[in-house]
Amino acid sequence: MVAEVACVLTVSERSASALLSDAQVLTTALPLTLDALQAGTISWQHARIMADETASLDPAGAAGLEAHFLDPDAPDPARGCPAGALVPGRFRVKARTWRERHHPVSIEKRHARCAADRRVEFVPDRDGMAWLNAYLPADTAAGIWERTTAEARALQSPGEARTLTQLRADIAATWLLTAGLEDGGTAGGTAGASGGRTGLGGAGGGVLSPRAQVLVTVPVLSLLGATDEPAVLDG
Repeated sequence: MVAEVACVLTVSERSASALLSDAQVLTTALPLTLDALQAGTISWQHARIMADETASLDPAGAAGLEAHFLDPDAPDPARGCPAGALVPGRFRVKARTWRERHHPVSIEKRHARCAADRRVEFVPDRDGMAWLNAYLPADTAAGIWERTTAEARALQSPGEARTLTQLRADIAATWLLTAGLEDGGTAGGTAGASGGRTGLGGAGGGVLSPRAQVLVTVPVLSLLGATDEPAVLDG
């Protein structure tokens, strides 16, 4: 089935599998979202976000999230712009905020459970390419992203033809393939974290190891102990 859909839509099997998964959720568990999508009041991106954010909720929680954004007669409907009028990124933020505030399981327990599922995946793609995906705790992933971005920006110059995106990819590949090896270490070693140069060669030759900055926004009422609303990792 996945291969057939991928062939008809001329997309990768990975994309086809995600499409079928979202379609199943919409047709079996999210009636309000499906109705809104069919009516044209929300986009496919909004529907996918709704499917993502209700994935770990029980049926009652999923129905509550749907009703909040898509049912104007709900006990506590969303105020301001309707869901379809929000850009997808903004809608995701609002949907995730609602999910965090109403989830029956504490963020500490959910994080511990999900962190146990951390992994790296290799997904072959077309034309001699592949995806390397890492599922990590948010602070770790944000630190890696910021560190890679900082180094990529440092290597940009009038004579550098690679884009920022290409530089990130080249630097990450260099770090992963050569970290610790030039000093006689093993692949399990880590690049220097002191902010100096690691001496790595290849596409990221002479790369820096800047300290990553991870920003967390904590609601003031949580700081005062008046609520259990979780902090938000910026970005």
